[in-house]
Amino acid sequence: MLELARKYRPLDFDEKYMGDDVKRQLIPRLINIETLPHVMLFQGERGCGKTTAARIVAKYILCQNLQDGKVCNTCEMCENIDKYLIKKSEGDTVECVTEINIAKERGIESITKAIEEAVEPPYGYYTAKVLILDESHMATREAQNALLKVTEEPPKHLYIMFCTTDPEKMLPTLRDRCTMKIKVKKAKESELLETLLYGCEHEKMMVSKEALKALIKLSDRNPRQCWNNLETIALSNDNKVTVDYINKYFGVASTEIYMQYFEEANKGIGAILRMNQKIKEQDIEGPDFIRGLTTFVIDCLNVRYGIGLDNYSKEFITHVNKFFGEYTSEELDCLLQIIEYANSFINSSSQNQASYDLVINTTAMRISKLKLLSKGLGDEKVLGEKETRKGASLSLEQFQMDTYIKKDEREVLDNPLLYSVLGKTIAEVTPGTAIKLIEEEDDSESLDEEATINKIMSHLG
Repeated sequence: MLELARKYRPLDFDEKYMGDDVKRQLIPRLINIETLPHVMLFQGERGCGKTTAARIVAKYILCQNLQDGKVCNTCEMCENIDKYLIKKSEGDTVECVTEINIAKERGIESITKAIEEAVEPPYGYYTAKVLILDESHMATREAQNALLKVTEEPPKHLYIMFCTTDPEKMLPTLRDRCTMKIKVKKAKESELLETLLYGCEHEKMMVSKEALKALIKLSDRNPRQCWNNLETIALSNDNKVTVDYINKYFGVASTEIYMQYFEEANKGIGAILRMNQKIKEQDIEGPDFIRGLTTFVIDCLNVRYGIGLDNYSKEFITHVNKFFGEYTSEELDCLLQIIEYANSFINSSSQNQASYDLVINTTAMRISKLKLLSKGLGDEKVLGEKETRKGASLSLEQFQMDTYIKKDEREVLDNPLLYSVLGKTIAEVTPGTAIKLIEEEDDSESLDEEATINKIMSHLG
C-alpha cells in the first residue's frame, strides 16, 4: 500500500471524478476539442484537484483515439500521461506536455525556455502541445509578463493551463487572457465517502463509515489530505481505521469527552476541575480541546435543528436531543458567544498550560450559567435601548439650551486667529457666565470682558 492519494486519482472525467461543476463546464467542450479554449485557469484550495484536472484535460487533448468526448485510456499518449503525470506528485516529461511547478522554478529563465519549446509546432502524428503552469501565482512579475504575449495569441496547436490557489496574485491582464476560468471546489462528503470506501475495500482495510466521516470532516473535505491521513493511520494501526484512532491522530477528544464536559459543567467547580484533569490525563492539548469543542457544539446545533442527520450516529442524535433540546434559542445564542470567546483566547497568542486550564474551566462555568447569562444579555439589550433614548433626550436639551443663549453672552472660538491677537490666552465661555481669560505663558496685561471682545471684533473687521 503506497501513496494512496496518487493511486486512486481519477484518470478521466467519468463517474469517479469528484466535482460535478468541473465536469459540467468541461465535458461539453471536450466532446469537440475545437471548442476548447486555448488558455484556461484552474483555481481552488490546495489539494482539491486543480492540477489533476489540468492533466486530465491534457489527456483529452492528446488522446489518439478520442471518441465522443471519451478518452481511450489505451493509446501510448493516454498511458504515458497516466503513468508520468496523473500518478505522479510532480509531473515528469511527457511528449507534447510541459509541466512546470512555479513554486520551484519561478524565474523568467524557466518560463522563457518553456514558452520557446511550447510554441514550436508538434512533429510526426502529434497535433497539439500542452503547457501546465502549477502554482502560477508564484511566478515573478517578469515571468508573468513574458507569458502575456503567448497567451494573447497562442498558436493553434498550444493549450496553456494555469493552476493556482491564489489567482488574485496573478497579473490582472494575465488572468483576463484566460477565456475559461474553472473553480475546483472541495469534494462533497458523499463523493469522498464513496471513493474512500472503494479504496479501503481494495486495500483490505478494516474501517467503518462512521470513522471515514470523522476523517473527512477533520481533513476538511480535502481529497489529498483524506488519502494521506487515511494511509498514515492505517499503517500505524495494523490496517485498522477507527474513530478512536482518528481522534488520537488528530489530537482531538472523543464525542463522549465533550458530552461529559457539558454534564460536569453543571455540577459545580469541583466537578469542572476534575474534568479538566481528566482531559490532561488523556494528553489532549488545550487548543485541540477547544477546537474540538467548537466542532461538537456545531454538530449539536445541526442535530437540534435536523440538519444533515445522515452524518451522525443514532446514539449521538439521541443523546444530543436529550440535553441540547432543553436550551432555548437565547441560551444557544449565548453558548455560541461563549465558544467564540474561548476560540479567540486560544488563537490570540501563544499561551501556557495555566492559560489553557483557565479557559477550559471558565468556559465550563459559563456553560453552567447559560440561563442566567442569556437572561442578562436580554436585559442588557433593554437597558441599552433605555440609555440610548435617555442620552438622545439629554443631547436634545443641551442643544436647545446652547441655541438660545442670552444675547449679551458671546462665545469665543478657539482658533489660530485668536492666538494671533491674544498670544497663548485661551477664552473659555460657558452659558450664563462671563468670559474668563486664562494666562498660560505670556506676561500681557489682563483684559476685562468688554476690552477682550472689542479687540477680537476689531481684528475680525
